[in-house]
Amino acid sequence: MLKLNKEYTYKQICEELGWNVFTGGDSKKAQIKEIESAYKFYHPENKKTHKPKKSYIFTEMIRETVQPSVKNNGGIRNTKNIDPMMDYIRAIFTRDKCLEQPFTMTELLCDILELMNRESYVMAYKDEPEMDDYCLNHYIQSTKLFKDYSSHLKKVLKDIVLKSIEVLSKKNLAEYEDGYIFYYQISQPEETKNIIGRIFSAQVNAEIKENETLRCNNLNDKYFLSNKMTGRQLLMMIYRSKELITEFDKEKINTLMKDENVIKKLNTEIEEIYTNVYYTIDEGNPLLSYYRAVSINAIENLTLSESEIKSLARKICHIVINKGRKTFFQNKNNQKYYDTFEDVQDMVVTEHLLFPEELREGLVN
Repeated sequence: MLKLNKEYTYKQICEELGWNVFTGGDSKKAQIKEIESAYKFYHPENKKTHKPKKSYIFTEMIRETVQPSVKNNGGIRNTKNIDPMMDYIRAIFTRDKCLEQPFTMTELLCDILELMNRESYVMAYKDEPEMDDYCLNHYIQSTKLFKDYSSHLKKVLKDIVLKSIEVLSKKNLAEYEDGYIFYYQISQPEETKNIIGRIFSAQVNAEIKENETLRCNNLNDKYFLSNKMTGRQLLMMIYRSKELITEFDKEKINTLMKDENVIKKLNTEIEEIYTNVYYTIDEGNPLLSYYRAVSINAIENLTLSESEIKSLARKICHIVINKGRKTFFQNKNNQKYYDTFEDVQDMVVTEHLLFPEELREGLVN
């Protein structure tokens, strides 16, 4: 509730009313219009310039404020690629009640949303001999194309999912946390096997990005990966090489283990979640790995029939494949390298392996 005869900036008004703060555009204009129609007010004078300030002092409430709908889906004008996904996510989380559980991207895309087949999804992370055998068994001639194209399609889908969750949040239809799941070793001498601990955190995102940026730049200086890209842009180059991935992962974990601030934040969360029996991260119980993860903590229910949900999933699959095909060849290297009829055949087979058969129904090959 806004107090009368008290000065508020636009940001303070939104915070008081629980509204999103916008830097401009139609959404901000709609909010200001609603505020100014619900209250009598005046703009206080700037004592230095003697001109009215942009802040408000309300003298009388005419009626209760009603939060305007978010225009353009939170500032995104072209939403045809994410509208089906937003409805699909709401329907799945309404049906399966997966709230307040952090999921890695693999878990979210394959196990929860069931938009890709897990076996094919993780195959691009396997060693080359295993990937070669997999491609041979499925009549794919180019293992490199399978790896490049499947990675590209996964990125297209992941970007659509993350953008959809972001827009749902901006429209006040969902609340979520975007962070990382950390895996760490729990050493117990009396046990024959070590236990793996797991903790989700969104408290060290900035430190993770800064660390990865530095590690990427170090590898670029060492191996001359690119003279055009810097920082985490280089990840696309690093992930093409098993050796570079191994070195990158080792260095980023070693650096985090030396960062007392990061370890303190993670251990604080471990203690809060595992209140009775817990093991903190230290030299004896080191970090092993981490992966980006999302936890949707609240969502506006959307109840759909199973056929409606399947129809949305099919539409999403078609969007991802059609966009994936187009953007894959916007890369001039791919356009030049993958230019044979056999390459196109391999792309279609890769799509068949990644996406469930019932979702590809009606797709033009």
